Amino acid sequence: PRPRGHIELPQRARLSEFSGMEFDSTTFSRAESAVAKVLERYPTLLSDEIAKLVVAWAAAPPQLDSESVAPTFKIAHELAGYGETFGYPLVTIFGRSLCRLLTMGDLNREQMGTVVEAHIATLRVIVRDRMQGDGGPIGVQLAASLDQAINKFSLAAGSENKARLRDEVAALQPKK
Repeated sequence: PRPRGHIELPQRARLSEFSGMEFDSTTFSRAESAVAKVLERYPTLLSDEIAKLVVAWAAAPPQLDSESVAPTFKIAHELAGYGETFGYPLVTIFGRSLCRLLTMGDLNREQMGTVVEAHIATLRVIVRDRMQGDGGPIGVQLAASLDQAINKFSLAAGSENKARLRDEVAALQPKK
């Protein structure tokens, strides 16, 4: 059996594998071009992933454990990776937040439902409205709303941890 709250992360390259490598402007240009081509070929990639997230969460049973939330976690984790890659850092921040939420341990779907669905709705708005970059004042408002939902849930679940999404999003904002 897996330890409580353990979710198997997808296999990824480790940063240590790139130690000592140098990347020049040509390499960066090719990488940016490759990302642009992916978005051209798959313009609905992010919205398709969010649709998968909705289906995965809908399939979760009433009593949640690491195994039953693993499909939802996997898609949220993928979205977090895609977000920064495709110019949607808010998707990365909120996707990571959802991953943290899903690793809180064995919980009841009724307890967790509102805050998970708030994350999914927020991700959907960001992608639908193409809120790339920091999202401006709306990005900060979305983060503050999710913070409230997370804090309310955390208190009900017996945790004193405070959500800090607003701070993460505010850090993206240009300094005045």
